[in-house]
Amino acid sequence: PGRGKKAVARIQILNIRREDVRQISDEDVKAEGFDNKLQFLETWAKMHRDKFDAWVLTFKLVQP
Repeated sequence: PGRGKKAVARIQILNIRREDVRQISDEDVKAEGFDNKLQFLETWAKMHRDKFDAWVLTFKLVQP
């Protein structure tokens, strides 16, 4: 909510891994807000040019 305000939630990082974005699953494409893999990869290419590796974080919401 803001600096000095009471927290409403926290996240706990469960896993961090490096992944080639060209291997992204359909489920992860949807989680990233895209309708399909092609749309995701086209957007990724515009943003990151020839870099195809990404850090993938798995986390869960933890109530304060």
